[in-house]
Amino acid sequence: MASIQFTADTAQVNDLAARAAALMNQTDWITARAMTEAAKMAKVAIERDIFPLIQGGPNRWTRRGLLATYAHPTRLASAVGFNYGGGALDDFNARPPATGTPSGRYMEINARGGKRQQKSYEKRFGRSFLIPNQNLAEIDQHGNLPGPLWTQAMSRIGMIRSPGSTQNAPKGPGSRGRTAAKRKKADYFIMRSKAGPTPAMIKRAAKELGGDTRLARFMLGGQQRPRFIARRVGRDRRGYEPFIWIVDDVKYKTRFPIQRVALKTYMAQFPIAFERGVARELERRRLKG
Repeated sequence: MASIQFTADTAQVNDLAARAAALMNQTDWITARAMTEAAKMAKVAIERDIFPLIQGGPNRWTRRGLLATYAHPTRLASAVGFNYGGGALDDFNARPPATGTPSGRYMEINARGGKRQQKSYEKRFGRSFLIPNQNLAEIDQHGNLPGPLWTQAMSRIGMIRSPGSTQNAPKGPGSRGRTAAKRKKADYFIMRSKAGPTPAMIKRAAKELGGDTRLARFMLGGQQRPRFIARRVGRDRRGYEPFIWIVDDVKYKTRFPIQRVALKTYMAQFPIAFERGVARELERRRLKG
């Protein structure tokens, strides 16, 4: 659902209006204007019907990401959809802007449902996905964890080693400039399960080993599995709480019927706009004549 493409379907148009447009040799111009008006109405319908469904309401990034392209007599095509980066509605491969994820990426998964792709930092955990603990005080109205906290957690467990990042300090006093203040920042860690591999892990390993389940169990052994990234809490930091869950799969339900709303509006508005365009052209010629 990078974008919803609209085409000219004059079969919906009143036969008399279609003939009048053809006699005036204005079919392409009237069709282009009608497609543009209908696409604009489809965009308005998404704002009206879909945005209220978003938890906490749409943010400015989502509102600005809803775009529309309009038809021209030499190109009878229009579209409406969300930005995928670079400003193009239908460019799946556009590089996302540095300031955040293009709105088309997260709106699409909510529109079609199903499994999303792994993000770059998730691949460092193998085939796992990371989701924030929804019970955290820092979760915003949209159900998201603020970006700086993601960066902090990934940095403290050593998943980010860019200049300026701060990894957890080792437990020992050591040397090389380690200070008590630095050691106190060892407030994130990965909690791992004590049990062996899960059936899903065994099945996946067996598939890679040619279907040999016994060999897969042997190869995996008593391998511990990361369950969640924990954050230390309490006055002396002796307690902890799950901060980010590490899960095998993330599936989304179909929440936003964007395509249905856009197409329904466009199909209803196009013939009306076409006939209105014919009437305007006839009036213009009457006044001119």
